Amino acid sequence: MNLKKIWNQFFDKYMKSTVEKIEDVEFSEDETKRYSIMFVGLVQGVGFRYETWMIAQKFGLTGFVQNLPDGSVYAEIQGPKNKILYLIECLQSVPRIQIEKMRMDEMELKEESHFEIA
Repeated sequence: MNLKKIWNQFFDKYMKSTVEKIEDVEFSEDETKRYSIMFVGLVQGVGFRYETWMIAQKFGLTGFVQNLPDGSVYAEIQGPKNKILYLIECLQSVPRIQIEKMRMDEMELKEESHFEIA
């Protein structure tokens, strides 16, 4: 087994354990929204997209997240607004992620069934 494969297995296990530690919150009913969100800061090379994807799955959100060439990360996230805001709160609490700026704009809803890493 090569070193990269060992590292990926370790990282996957580590990420799953951090997401499992997120408190299970009872969310009240909330309006479904879709937001385009730009994250700027230390958001590439720290597992940001993978963590976003795992949390989005945990909360049943849809959309995507992708790295941009300028070092920022762009996401479109759809679901109950309170769950989207909690996802962002969870990301901001991760020590290895440093969100310096964030821009969040509401968008039209889209028909989709899952969340993906683009």
